Amino acid sequence: MRRSMFLAALSVIAALAAACSGGGTTATPRASSPAASAPGASAPTAGGATVSIKDFTFTPPAVTVKAGAEVVWTNNDDAPHTVKWTDGTAESPRMAKAGTYPRTFATAGTFAYRCGIHDQMSGSVVVE
Repeated sequence: MRRSMFLAALSVIAALAAACSGGGTTATPRASSPAASAPGASAPTAGGATVSIKDFTFTPPAVTVKAGAEVVWTNNDDAPHTVKWTDGTAESPRMAKAGTYPRTFATAGTFAYRCGIHDQMSGSVVVE
């Protein structure tokens, strides 16, 4: 009985996630032409961006999004990492391998960050 309830709840969650995903069946590419952005930076996107943490590096090191967009960091390293904002705003929780940290950016600006555990790791988010 519990398994049936769990599967039903999981189905509802999956349906809600699909309904909120934008309605399209294909992913919108986030890549840009080399002339459109600086090396290591992404073109502005209203749909958000993802940053991979791998080999003690944030990739891409800089992303550009529109105000209101979400950026999600995913830890693909075996070591734990955080996203620590250089302006003093709250640091992300510690992310173990496969952990994620989402942040929505409401206002325009440049937001620099580092890993709170490994200070040599850095990146930025530009919000237009």
